[in-house]
Amino acid sequence: MKRIVYLSPGVFDKGGISRYSRYQIRALRELLGEDAVSVLSLAPPGPGDFEDAFPVDFASFGYTRTGKVFFAAAMVAAGLGERPAALWSAHLHLGPIALALSRLARATFVLNVYGAEVWTDVTRARAAVLGHADHVISDCYNTRSYLDERGIRAQSRTAVHWDCVDLARFFPGEAGNVLARYGVPACSPDTVTVLSLARMSLGTEYKGYDRLLEVFARLPQALPVRLVLAGEGARRPLLTEKARALGLASRVHFTGSVHEQDLPALYRACDVFSLVTNNGPGLGEGIPLTPLEAAACGKPILVGDQDGSHEAVEDGVSGFVLHSFDLDALRERIVRLTGDAALRARMGAAGRERIAREHSYERFRDRVAEVLGEMGMGR
Repeated sequence: MKRIVYLSPGVFDKGGISRYSRYQIRALRELLGEDAVSVLSLAPPGPGDFEDAFPVDFASFGYTRTGKVFFAAAMVAAGLGERPAALWSAHLHLGPIALALSRLARATFVLNVYGAEVWTDVTRARAAVLGHADHVISDCYNTRSYLDERGIRAQSRTAVHWDCVDLARFFPGEAGNVLARYGVPACSPDTVTVLSLARMSLGTEYKGYDRLLEVFARLPQALPVRLVLAGEGARRPLLTEKARALGLASRVHFTGSVHEQDLPALYRACDVFSLVTNNGPGLGEGIPLTPLEAAACGKPILVGDQDGSHEAVEDGVSGFVLHSFDLDALRERIVRLTGDAALRARMGAAGRERIAREHSYERFRDRVAEVLGEMGMGR
């Protein structure tokens, strides 16, 4: 009998939810044993996904009608056929059927929540799922507070498991020639590199790339700073054209998709990391992983104040929290960090220490173990 059936919209792409799920599945497998966890993924592997293999028990055909039908059938087969002790849903959108299935199977129901899916038109069915789940795990306090303030689920009934960073991979060090491999030209030693890394698919405007370009267009020409935008998607040509129209062609560089093994070196190659997101219907982050990884590599980080991103930073110590649409404030912080190498070093060191204290994989796994203990499933 499988002890846990883990249901995910996808574990293969490089999005934040997939990364979070992979860490959670890894922790469950380590705590309970490889064979104790059955993983079902709605989305199959595809181009641009993680390069390393990740074993699952079933992968459907994605977000097509056929894919959803096959995934639902696999859920029923696993939930009723394997009779697991728990069904663990990695996303609220899978919650209604997962909750019903857990009750039929007399299994504990665990649900992950992040951000945008919670504050975006939560249907009565999904609100019921949030209220009746045996365990809800949020990746940030911001989302937990949102659920409590709206009477959907009390804070005392929602655990917070901050995202984690693999400190064995992400640490301060030499960058090598990683930027050159992605077509970024060499620069003078005194030039400061600001990095932002995120998906550029349609609907990701909230990640702040457009605003960051506008800020760079306002910087003094003599200021020794450049911007590297990493990531791929349908919006990349639009962003490239915007950079050209703003006269930033020589100051802004696009890397495209970054290979997973190059991520640590990419963070080390920058001096400042920026991901100033905003929230809204269907928009926003829980606690994004990329600023955490950059901080683990000893870099000061700039984030927004409208979603869970602000939990990634100790404001004024390891970086700055900014109002998401205050472009003057973002400009001022970039100018300040560009001109103060000692400040960058202090903030980078403080960020690394905070990540090691609060966001290590070992701490994340301990939190998963606590939930398993509450479920009576300790190894």
